[in-house]
Formats: sequence, structure tokens, C-alpha cells
Amino acid sequence: MRKILVLLLMAPKVALGSFIKRFAFLAVAITLSSTASAATIYCNTPISSTSNTGLYSFLGLYSLNYSCKNLGGTSYQMILNFQNAVTSADNMNIGVNVGLPINITTNSEWSNTNRTLTYTFTSNPTPSLFIATIFVTISGVQVRWDLPLDANFVNSCTALPTPIIAFTVPAKLTSDSDFAITTPTSNNNPATFSYTSSNIGVSTIVSTNQIHIVGTGTSFIIATQPASGLFSIGIATALFVVSGLPTAAPTVAAPTPTRCPWDVVSVYSGAYTPAAGTRDYNPNWNQTGHPTNFTQPLIAGDQVNKYTGVNYQGMNIGTPINATVTGMTHVHIDIWSSNCPTTDFRIVDTGDRSKLLTTPPGQWNSFDILLTDFVGLDKTNINQFKFQKSPYNYTNDRNEWYFDNIYFYRVPTTPTFTQVPAVCSGATMTALPTTSNNGITGTWSPTLNNTATALYTFTPSPCPSSSTTMTITVNPTPITTPIYHE
Repeated sequence: MRKILVLLLMAPKVALGSFIKRFAFLAVAITLSSTASAATIYCNTPISSTSNTGLYSFLGLYSLNYSCKNLGGTSYQMILNFQNAVTSADNMNIGVNVGLPINITTNSEWSNTNRTLTYTFTSNPTPSLFIATIFVTISGVQVRWDLPLDANFVNSCTALPTPIIAFTVPAKLTSDSDFAITTPTSNNNPATFSYTSSNIGVSTIVSTNQIHIVGTGTSFIIATQPASGLFSIGIATALFVVSGLPTAAPTVAAPTPTRCPWDVVSVYSGAYTPAAGTRDYNPNWNQTGHPTNFTQPLIAGDQVNKYTGVNYQGMNIGTPINATVTGMTHVHIDIWSSNCPTTDFRIVDTGDRSKLLTTPPGQWNSFDILLTDFVGLDKTNINQFKFQKSPYNYTNDRNEWYFDNIYFYRVPTTPTFTQVPAVCSGATMTALPTTSNNGITGTWSPTLNNTATALYTFTPSPCPSSSTTMTITVNPTPITTPIYHE
């Protein structure tokens, strides 16, 4: 037999539970006993209780709640033993309330001579989870009790096991967007969780299950699973690390392009003459920070396009590029970012054609991309570029990019010439053309020799890698033998 002395108050005239009794103010001792030894009762600690001693004035609600599970399918009793009556003209209600499917009956009536009420709880069907609430209602009187809550009752109950919960949170940069927490695993299913952050200077929880980054540092993301079934409340933590941005600006130029200019249609590059059209490298597309978001700084003597604090960015090419007519097969771009690990690069025709690029912050990243990778692209009508982070957050993204050497190109073109026919030794040779049949200019070497067969090399300018050769045959002068007639 286990006893607890408790005082429990509720607002006046609240009538909860199956049985309500009206008394003058009393102290209450509670005894819990099982009516069958085979029954196993799981109870958590009281949701609310008191262990104070003294004189108090109460107006309102005070209750003691036990959450219990009867696994044996049998019944047990809760005995209310009313002692130490206090003289008061105020009325007081005492009762017990439980949730279905628990049946509750009283085994005795309280009176001035019988101060014990016995309540019997029966679980049917089994097993069943229920909350038993013992409550007292009193109207604005001074209340006194002298004994603390007896811990023996709580200690004698078998504690509900805690669930096994596991989850992780990936490290992020301060510039990263809000992201959803991957739902933890738990052996108490179905599982629902609530989340908190241990350090709101680093991160906060928004939209129920998303992490919003506030600053650098570490915090623990705390996942809480409410008690349910055969498990008590479960709590798990995951370390979340937020790092600052890398180097604030590039200190070296992007790699210098080496492709021949006749194989390139340039949008932006100091290495090539731009294609026809009036560029707008910072059109107003309602991106954040416009128009001060755009500058063209020199990086190691090379001018680049820089964009700061933008949620996305566009470029207008001007005159649309027809990559089909010009035979362009690829697009090249150099990207440096301080805070965007994945850049969504889009070519715009009549719609956005996207390609995700991995752009580790703090370094130049060079890309040569097949135009066929931009699914659905109309290569005859390329007129804009667009850039945004992936994943994209219109409200919170504030990206910083440096762009250089944006151009289309094709497979290298080899200069072609009409073969010079063989000549006789000593014959006059016409200088070789300095412009190829396909419009490539350059020079020939070595100097023409009209006395011997030789190999001549054409070196394009300014692209010596596209050289070509021609062999000119020089035939020896024939020897004439005179014929004499007698």
C-alpha cells in the first residue's frame, strides 16, 4: 500500500469526472493498490503537484494528474483518505476523472465518520492508456497543508521507456537559405516531433520544421517526441555548425581563354570582341539591391562583372544569338562566389533552361557546358542569362558572384587552302594567301623555295594552335639532249 498526501484545487463549481462529492475543506491522502498481482501499472510523474508547507490563498485551479497504462487488463483502486478536516463555510468539490475505455466505480461513501473514498479503475479492453485526475474545487479560502508529496508512489511505478531517436543536421554557411530538418528516426511510431534551437544567436526554428541561420557558431537542434503508446516523452539533439564566408573577393584573375576567336561568340570577356548587340549586364528584374548591386572591378588587371546582395541576377544579351547558324555547341563561364556553393545557371530563350553548377566558394570555377544540357533550349533564340542559388529562396537569398569569360564556342576550325600545284625548279612561285578559304588570317613559314619540294606551315593569328600545313612539290628542270641529223 502506498500513500501520498496532496492538496488539489480547481475553479469553483467545475464538475469533471464520473463522481463529484461536496465537502468542507479537507486534506487528502491517496493510496494506490492493484486488485490483481498480475497487473502491471506504468505511471509517469505527476504533471503538477506541491511539496510546500505553509498558508496560501488560492483562487482557481490546481490538480494532480497521473498518466498511467494498465497492461494486465485487470483493475486497481485509488483510495482517497480524507483527514484533518478544516472548518470552513465554503463548499469544496472532490472528484476523479479518467478517459475511456476505463470504467470507474466508487466502493464507499464519504461522511463525517468515514473519511475514505475508494475508486476502482478497470481497463477494458486491454491494454489502455488513461489519465486519472484527482481534483478539488474551493472558492477563495485560505488553505493550509503540512506534508509534502510522498515520493514513494512515483518511485514504485515502473517508468515508461523513452524512445530511441536519431537525426543529424548538416553544417552550413551563414549565407545559406532556410532548410527543412530531416525527420528523425524513432522506434515509437508513428512519430511526430517539435524542434527548438539551443543557441538563437546561431539558428532559430521557423515554419515548424525549418532552420533559419542567424550567425556563425554552433547550436544544438533539439527534437522532442511527445509521449504516446508505451513510450514516455523522447528528446534527441544534433549538433549544428554554421561557418562564416570565405575570402571576400578573388585576388587572381579567371583563367585566360585560349580558344580561337573565330570559334567563339562572346557575351562578356576581355579576351574576345563581343558579339553584336547592346548588352545590359544589370537589368532591373526586381532583384534585391538593384541598381547598386552591380560593379565591374578589376581583378589582377582583368575586368569582371560583380553582383552583391542579390536573390537572383539576370543579363540581357541584346541581339539574340543563333547558335545553330554559327555552329556553337558549348557555353563557357567562369564563376567566383563567396557564399553560393551551387549556382543555378539559366539560358533564356522563351523560357528558362537550367543547369546546376557546383561552385565551391572562394575560388574560380570554370565550366564548359554542352548546349544540349539545357533541356528544351531553342538555340536559334538565345537572348538572356539568369543566375540564382540552388536551393532557391526568394526572400532570404543574398548572393555574391563574380562572372567572367561568358561565351559560346564550337569545335575548333582548321584553316583550309587550295592546294598549290607542282612547279618546275626555278619557276616563279606566287606568294601563299594569308587568309584561308574559311576566313582565318595568319602567316606562312618558311619562305617559299622554288628549287626544292618543301613543307609550309600556316600559323593563324592570334591562335597558333590552329595551324595547318601544305606541301608544295618542286620538280627538277628536265635535261634536254640535242639530236643531230646528218
